[in-house]
Amino acid sequence: MTQRRTQDLYLACLAEQGAASSWCSAYLMGVADTLTAFGNGGDRGGLCNVDYSIEQLSETFLTWARAHDALLQIDMLAGVTIAFRRRWPCR
Repeated sequence: MTQRRTQDLYLACLAEQGAASSWCSAYLMGVADTLTAFGNGGDRGGLCNVDYSIEQLSETFLTWARAHDALLQIDMLAGVTIAFRRRWPCR
């Protein structure tokens, strides 16, 4: 992938139809695992006390992206982070 915009990731995820073995799903799992490690370490910018499946990650990101057209131009890591933190915030 040459572009790093949230829109580019969204389009890749749509093309791969959220398949658990896809590049999109692997990327989303990497982001979720990293954010969970930060959250479990006490960083409120991470994800706290979450239990997710690879299918939930794709569904969460795609649903968020469809609802936030104005944010599709930001870096894809930022977009995924926002989507996941909205669903699984640290409180």
